[in-house]
Amino acid sequence: MFRVESFLDDDDLEAYLQGKDIGLLDHGLNGDDIGRMSRSIALSFIENNYRTVLFKEKSLSSAELKAIQEVLRVKANQFATILGLDKGSLSNILRDNREMQHSTQILVMERLGLELSRPGSIKAMLEDSQNEIKVDDVAKAVIERVHFSKPAA
Repeated sequence: MFRVESFLDDDDLEAYLQGKDIGLLDHGLNGDDIGRMSRSIALSFIENNYRTVLFKEKSLSSAELKAIQEVLRVKANQFATILGLDKGSLSNILRDNREMQHSTQILVMERLGLELSRPGSIKAMLEDSQNEIKVDDVAKAVIERVHFSKPAA
């Protein structure tokens, strides 16, 4: 359980900051609540970062990659599989010892979007990973050949 303090309005917040007792209510968050919050944060992350990653204005950090792995609820070897990487390569990327290719960054964002739009997709993909990896290799090759540019203003 996590402790969350909620303030009723700005006056309550101000009173609290001045050390006055305003009778705060304690609320508990269960796993479902935390899951909904994680999903909301992940959706916001995609909305705010997909285009910048796509157009190479931003690279995903190892911290962001770890957070995405947590949202997808997969182990390191499973995360590597759905990205078409071996576990050692993923480990090097997560430790900032290796830069992630642009096509892999796009694939990370696509995998996150897929799971958010169709919960359970990643687990299903992992169950039939041999066929999916062949499809991923083709998709990754196409992404690497395509050069994205910003739309004309």
